[in-house]
Amino acid sequence: MLAWIVRHKWITLFSSLLLIIWLFISVLLKPITQKMLTDHVKPYGIERVELADLNFNPLSGTLNLEKLALYKANSDSPTLTLGELDINLSVWALLQQRILVESLVFADSTLPFSMQKPKQAGMAPIINLAGIPLNAQQEEPAKESSPSLLPGLDEIELSNIVISLDYEKQHSTLQIDEMSLTDLYAWSADYGLLKFKAQLNGSAILATLKLYAFDELPKIVGTVKTDHLDLAKFRDFLPEGLQKTLQYSAQLSTNTTFTAELHKEGIKLFNQGNIDLSGIQLSQFDEQNTDKTVALEAKNLSWRGDLYVTQKATLSIATEGDLSASKLQLVQADNRISSDKVNISGVGLVDLSAQPIVKLQQSLTLNGFQASTPQFSAATHISSRVDATIATAQQSFDATGSLKLTGINAQQAEFSIQAEDFSLNFNNRFNYANNELLANINQLNLKQLQLSSRTNKQAIISQDKLAIKSVQFNHLGDALIDSLTLNNLQVSPQEQQAFIQLNQLDINRIQHDAKAQKLSVDTVQLDGSHSQLTLLENNQLAEVDQLMQSLNQTDKKSQADNAVDVAANQKQASTQDKTTTTALHYQIKQILVKGDNTLQLTNTQVKPVFKKQLKLTEFNLNNLDSSNKENLNDFKLTLQLDEYSRLTSAGKISLLQPKHRLEAKTDIDGMALNELSAFSESLIGYDIESGQLSAQLQTQIKDNIIDAKNDLQLNKLKLQSADSKVAQKAREKFPVPLETGLALLQDKNDNIELSLPIKGDINSPDFDINDVISTALSKAMAGATRTYLLFALQPFGAIAMATEFATSQASAITLQPIEFTPSSTALSKPMLDYLKKIATLLKQRQGLQIKLCQGASESDRLALQAIMAKQVQQSAQQTGQTAQSTAVDDRQLIQLASDRQNGIKRQLIKLGVAARQLIICKPKISADTQKALVALNI
Repeated sequence: MLAWIVRHKWITLFSSLLLIIWLFISVLLKPITQKMLTDHVKPYGIERVELADLNFNPLSGTLNLEKLALYKANSDSPTLTLGELDINLSVWALLQQRILVESLVFADSTLPFSMQKPKQAGMAPIINLAGIPLNAQQEEPAKESSPSLLPGLDEIELSNIVISLDYEKQHSTLQIDEMSLTDLYAWSADYGLLKFKAQLNGSAILATLKLYAFDELPKIVGTVKTDHLDLAKFRDFLPEGLQKTLQYSAQLSTNTTFTAELHKEGIKLFNQGNIDLSGIQLSQFDEQNTDKTVALEAKNLSWRGDLYVTQKATLSIATEGDLSASKLQLVQADNRISSDKVNISGVGLVDLSAQPIVKLQQSLTLNGFQASTPQFSAATHISSRVDATIATAQQSFDATGSLKLTGINAQQAEFSIQAEDFSLNFNNRFNYANNELLANINQLNLKQLQLSSRTNKQAIISQDKLAIKSVQFNHLGDALIDSLTLNNLQVSPQEQQAFIQLNQLDINRIQHDAKAQKLSVDTVQLDGSHSQLTLLENNQLAEVDQLMQSLNQTDKKSQADNAVDVAANQKQASTQDKTTTTALHYQIKQILVKGDNTLQLTNTQVKPVFKKQLKLTEFNLNNLDSSNKENLNDFKLTLQLDEYSRLTSAGKISLLQPKHRLEAKTDIDGMALNELSAFSESLIGYDIESGQLSAQLQTQIKDNIIDAKNDLQLNKLKLQSADSKVAQKAREKFPVPLETGLALLQDKNDNIELSLPIKGDINSPDFDINDVISTALSKAMAGATRTYLLFALQPFGAIAMATEFATSQASAITLQPIEFTPSSTALSKPMLDYLKKIATLLKQRQGLQIKLCQGASESDRLALQAIMAKQVQQSAQQTGQTAQSTAVDDRQLIQLASDRQNGIKRQLIKLGVAARQLIICKPKISADTQKALVALNI
């Protein structure tokens, strides 16, 4: 044995050395290591270090450590524990300049980390393990690295590892239940597989990753799942400024598959899967952390989709997926926005190349959307689609898409607005280099709009549908609307029937020229309408008053605020240069009304209340131009007065200055007059029992001078006295009694034809159309009466109107009197012929009555005295007595007058005149010494 040792002394020496090392490791490694650890950690409050076992075999490359525990002073619980650490290295791999970990097992350990803010700004935070600093505050110069060995591993297993981190007031715990890493080698491009199962603050985290760490293009491919990770526990890791002003809470759940690849020029990232945030509460405070400025809440926020991030020479980010939220609410002061469900889906691209571009193809849905301020609240469902492109090189923004709102309900002050549907399609382009904008709304629709009073829940304004096609406008203020259609618009003040109802209103080609300050419209067409107007005793329209009352139902504070705003605006406007304002001109080529358009008129100024329904079947007006107010506009009007009569009018008018120019021809056909009885009673004191009016009106106005010729035909007009006081006042305005005038004017068929000219200066302050018409009517009646009587009684044409004698009795027409020979009652032949003419007149006009007045005069007295003197003289001659003077007293003349009146009446009755038409006045004696007359007055 000894000889063998001598012969193999080097082998013996090497073996002895190995034996000594093995004995050292086996016996002394554990206490030396425990002593070194104790000395190192004692300055950091660690009083005791326990190590159950430590084994190291340099020949096999194995290291085993069991139950390492660090204890602080006066503590029975370990601060740090390492339950098990087994490492198995391949010794032969070292000969190939490789470090190969054949296996590593790390289990049943607790590692408490803490992090502190650096003492100096710009330095890294201090990281401690069990209170022991792991990093230095000073920056050390980089050392040149020696040639390194290539690492590799067959398998790493971690289990039941608890890692805690304390920072500020937050405590976070990561518990690794299972973790394995296999087959990762620096000399191979194949992937290593990492599996990870842990709990972070009690929330599960699962990960399966393929690590291509040593590929030419390193990358990671795998999946990561988290379940309800509490993000509030990471608040202290935020920058200090945000910690003071931001409070939040949310739970994160993820299930994503991703690929992260590293290039020489940058990175490439693909992510696909789900990211969910639940229980979101975020509050933004002011810098003093006293007042909450913004609050955001959501039950859930989720992303489902893909994310592509590529950074080579430039950065490119692309997304495709859905972003959804439920029970979302944003509050700022007294302003609130909320939605039951939000969904955004589509694709997006951000390309930061030499010509950066942003593209979006997104759809947005907001269900149960609500917005409110102290003055306003609204609720609706919103859906939209947008395709947008932002090209920064061209400095342009293009967007096409649509917007739709359904179930709209808005409230402000005393009003509420409801609408079933609002939608539009748009196409916009904006060049922000020179602020050029071209916007186009292809279609805009609004259905079932209703403005209501919140007080009585009554609809004030409603419409079925508003459709606008092709709206274009630009940054200069120019605009063009191809067409606008409004269906079934109703305006209903308070609880009354709609006083305006438009069945269909079409406006075609509306164009605004901002530079010329001009608004032009091709056609405005109304097809079917109904209007209701009630004239009150104060000359106001009841429906308009009620509408204004409905629209002015605001609280006093709002009214006061509005008054302040108006006053401020007026003050500001007064300080501006008035010469810079330009009036907006407008032009309408044609206004057309067709179909059934009814107008229900009610006048409460007369008793009984007047009610009448009119129907406008046609209206046409051309070339309305505010820049040329004196331009003549062609017009045509057809108005159905009732089932049987109508009014038509056509001509030219300078509508914007109607006093300057008007040429019109108007026809009224068969208008019933008995419906106007309430007006005739209030105006002239008579009811209209029957009657019909037809008229031809020719009206001309030129330079404020009206010259109108009106030909009237009155058929079967019959009046009946209703108010004697009003009738008496009316008689004073006519040259003849109304009944008399009408009786004279009516022909044998009870028809009247009357010409009524009207002339005057309508610009004169003394011009009153009512007075002009009354004067014209009076003259027309007098003229027609005179003409008729002259014709009927010719050649006995002496006719005198009462006004021609300047009497105050504007109630009689004086005909040529019946002349008698003084003292005689006999009718001469001319007078008998004259009576025949009168008899014919009275029989044709049985409504006429003639008064037989006066009857005697002083000429009769003289004649009778002469006769009596002659008789006395003859008697004296026969008797030889002296002749006595004689006298004729008034009783004799009165008797003579009475005999003459009765003789005329008797003769006319004999000619067929009704006795009721002949009225005998009280006999009177005229002072006339030449003629003896019986006056005839109608």
